[in-house]
Amino acid sequence: MPSARKAGVPPEVLQEWEADFRKKKAEQAKSGGKKLPPGSVQYTHDGVTYTAKYVGKNRSVNFPEAAYEARVEGSRSRKGEQQKIKLSEAEQLLQQYRYEDAKMLSEYMGQPIDVDHNIPIAKGGFSNDPNNLGLTTRETNLAKSDKLGGSDYNRALGEHRYLSELANKLRFEKGAIHYGKALSALIPDALEIIPMVDEIIGGPIDKTVQRGVNVVRGAIGLPLNPIKNNYE
Repeated sequence: MPSARKAGVPPEVLQEWEADFRKKKAEQAKSGGKKLPPGSVQYTHDGVTYTAKYVGKNRSVNFPEAAYEARVEGSRSRKGEQQKIKLSEAEQLLQQYRYEDAKMLSEYMGQPIDVDHNIPIAKGGFSNDPNNLGLTTRETNLAKSDKLGGSDYNRALGEHRYLSELANKLRFEKGAIHYGKALSALIPDALEIIPMVDEIIGGPIDKTVQRGVNVVRGAIGLPLNPIKNNYE
């Protein structure tokens, strides 16, 4: 891979570039942004442009030629497009929910939550399959990268299980609040109808209706009525 170091860019210039790059990445992490603006971490020396990027577990900074990096990213993008599958309407909805969950959890937890590919695209994972989309913290996502196996990979899977359960609970709580409000608005009308039903059928409402009323009463926090056998 052609890089600034191999091209003989002076060490003091590389140090200056690295300091600028790390500063921008720190500001990005603090603001919660996903990507830096295009070209903001590119540096030019003797007419050649280089792009700064982290490499390895120790997060050292490398400066590959921008033209080379663009070819690599283009290849990755085309590969991702090729590894899409046709989704059913239900799968499209699940995919949408995954990204909505990431946004909801980011707001709830006060830190960036990413949608990550459980099986990396580079390892053959489908890019749009909702079953291959996991939820991870930004830190874990960066550490896992395109690994398939190992401690970072296992940590990402563990976070996905926890965050998915948390997202389901938050969704349920939101849904229960809206559902409860709707039922609270409907219950007076329902209670007014019950005496009319009693009169029409010539006696107290049957068990099925009684159980249905109890479902409504329980949903809005009212005590359940005892089920009576009214026809014996």
